[in-house]
Amino acid sequence: MTFKFTIYPHTRLLTKVYQKYENRITQEVQSKLLLATDNVEIETDAVRLRQMVEHLLDNAAKFTVKGHMDIGYALSNHICIRCRYRLRYSKQSI
Repeated sequence: MTFKFTIYPHTRLLTKVYQKYENRITQEVQSKLLLATDNVEIETDAVRLRQMVEHLLDNAAKFTVKGHMDIGYALSNHICIRCRYRLRYSKQSI
């Protein structure tokens, strides 16, 4: 497996994936896209990262019947040159 690392806007990646899965989420589930206010660019293999996020959302959509489902990210350190981030997913089922 080879990786192709590029600088990629993380907000754009999550927005595209969310829009793809927004229609697959049942009406009984409320969903939100929660993005940081900063324009975050990350060095990543965008194809592999997108596959991972799509896999997570696909599973979340399958197993969330009622409640809410949020997808987003938050920066964990604004000072460092190579900031870490956490992909955030929360689910609450009733």
